[in-house]
Amino acid sequence: MKLLKIESKTTKRYCVLLFIAVSVFFFSIGQLLSGVANAGEEYIVNVSVDTYIYSDNPNDSFEGLSIVYGGGMPTLSWRGMFYYDLSSLPTGIQISSASWRIFAIGYDAPPQDFALYEISEDWWNEDSATWTWNNYLNSYEGNPQLIHDGIENTAGQWYEFPFNDLTVLQKWADNPSTNHGFMWKMVNEFTEESIFRIIVSTYEVPYFGSSLLIRDYYLDIQPTSLGAIKALYQ
Repeated sequence: MKLLKIESKTTKRYCVLLFIAVSVFFFSIGQLLSGVANAGEEYIVNVSVDTYIYSDNPNDSFEGLSIVYGGGMPTLSWRGMFYYDLSSLPTGIQISSASWRIFAIGYDAPPQDFALYEISEDWWNEDSATWTWNNYLNSYEGNPQLIHDGIENTAGQWYEFPFNDLTVLQKWADNPSTNHGFMWKMVNEFTEESIFRIIVSTYEVPYFGSSLLIRDYYLDIQPTSLGAIKALYQ
């Protein structure tokens, strides 16, 4: 009878500990899924390939330059195209936040709203002579705006724009073959006069390269509650 009581007490102790461990596990998963978990490491991914396309020269490509143009006038438009290689990110990363960092120079024009879209087809891996307005005019259509923000008319300054939607970046991190880069265009394209230049990373101006700042999750779980409750059953 005494032996049965001891076994019963031991079983009860381990059942309680198992219950607590399972509860902490699901609490941790809940934090991760809800975005409550703290941001962990920050990774800087510099631009790998960039160019722009120009409606007034629809069959010309503009690779190998130190500037990417974006903006437009009532009769023409420039759009930027950027590719960032995310292969340096850790396998299995869960992205908690990300932003796009650029150094931009505005001409004599009012501030403008711009949007960043996912490009749906490969371009950076193709012959650069094909990087033209006619080939990639509609390559972003149907995709959601990943960033929608304003840019000032300025002599030149750094901007950091947070992503509204992390789904695309997470998809690229999980499956790099789906990464075709971004299209940068003004929201009021062809209606307002605005020309902006993004200084991109080349051997001539390496300091001004655009980049993605990507942050991942880590779980901040305090083990003291388990230890305290376990002590009650020693």
